[in-house]
Amino acid sequence: MEFIGANDEDVDSLLRSNKLKKTENEGLIIFEDDDGEEGEFQLRIPFEDLVFTEKLSSVERENLEEEKESILRWFGDLYIRAVAGDCDAQSELGSSYDFGVNFVVVSTDKALLWYSKAANRGHAYAQNNLAALLHTGHSGRVAPDVNSAIQWYTKAAEQKVPSACFGLGVLYFLRSKTQKDYEESARWFLEGSRLGHEACTINAAVLMCTKFKNFEMGIALLIECMQTGSAIAAFNVGIARLLGWGLQQDEHEAERLFLYAEKSFGDVAALRIRREQARMIMILP
Repeated sequence: MEFIGANDEDVDSLLRSNKLKKTENEGLIIFEDDDGEEGEFQLRIPFEDLVFTEKLSSVERENLEEEKESILRWFGDLYIRAVAGDCDAQSELGSSYDFGVNFVVVSTDKALLWYSKAANRGHAYAQNNLAALLHTGHSGRVAPDVNSAIQWYTKAAEQKVPSACFGLGVLYFLRSKTQKDYEESARWFLEGSRLGHEACTINAAVLMCTKFKNFEMGIALLIECMQTGSAIAAFNVGIARLLGWGLQQDEHEAERLFLYAEKSFGDVAALRIRREQARMIMILP
């Protein structure tokens, strides 16, 4: 019996029954039927999804020829493990189709398929990647679905994925129609900060200062980031110094921090905002 791929109804049925096994024999799939007896089928691996580009130099083409066999083995093994229900393989296969890893052709549909399989079985990073795809639409490759993105980000964030916390913070901030949205945004930025995500820390700090007027907490978070070399954090501390928000007002120290941020970050917005000293604007990463 031959199956085209994991979309096939019979393969999905075997996956749900947890009776599907695999061998290393290039797509030979072994399964156990209801009577405990083994059956088998040959899975067709879609090697046509590997597109080895010709737009390479002669040296690159020579190196590619040496690598091609290992790439084919990698893809075949990954596909078999994914069909056999390995969540890590399903997540990796989703990423491969999502970002075109190792000459895999980019396919949003297949990325969604494999991310969804792993995400539905609780794989935290597949949940995060699925949420990111639904959140951004990847430059128009798929229609954004903010509500679904929030659901998947939440599942991943609850499993302590820092980038999922960041995604949730951003989504709640962008849709901020109520104070509750700001509170949820701050909640997830703070959770990501606790997990060591620098952008979460800076965003949490900015929210504390601009939306909740909790300068003590906001400045503490910014200084924490600034001490690890963050130019954006230094710039925002400079604004706080300029206006005396949570820190003693000190224009000279603010100027020093602005110059440091401009030199380190190279963002012309820093210079523009410094010249517009009448406004309190903190920038987000």
